[in-house]
Amino acid sequence: MVYVLSGIALGVLGGIILEKLGMEHYIAEWLKNLGKPAGETHSAKKSFRERIPLIHADVSQTIKKLAPYVFIGIAVGALVHGYVPESFFEKYISKTNPLAVPLAVVLSIPLYIDAVGILPVLDSLVGKGVPLGTAMAFMMGSIGLSLPEAMLLKKVMQKRLIIAFFATIATGMILSGWLFNLLF
Repeated sequence: MVYVLSGIALGVLGGIILEKLGMEHYIAEWLKNLGKPAGETHSAKKSFRERIPLIHADVSQTIKKLAPYVFIGIAVGALVHGYVPESFFEKYISKTNPLAVPLAVVLSIPLYIDAVGILPVLDSLVGKGVPLGTAMAFMMGSIGLSLPEAMLLKKVMQKRLIIAFFATIATGMILSGWLFNLLF
């Protein structure tokens, strides 16, 4: 429950910050024109059945781009679980290390783990002595800041907005992690 509420608060605050920075100008051009009446386009005249080959090609292309990151995430999770000794976490990702939370967020970026898939990794981390706030920051980072997500966002955001989004959200995740480490 605490994780969900912090995620909602982080999303709302991040959106407000990005809006105050004027980042709405950096969404993809096709989104800017989405609500404007421009007459019917060629693709708008096609039925759903006629669009299926285009949809299939787009989905296939996206899966091909994301698949390596999914497998890398699985491999990294397995390596952490099986080969990284508890002493590593006690030394570098302890509650006394103020850089533990930012380190956890940065380490989570190459991973692509969904909200359900991260739970066993989170359990392993907490079981090896990682503080709850640091583990939660890692979880939020792997879900919200992954490289595959950046590739997907590239379809709707320009690079400048993606960078601002990642910086804003990463900062919020780090602050949340520190707060949870203080509270729990």
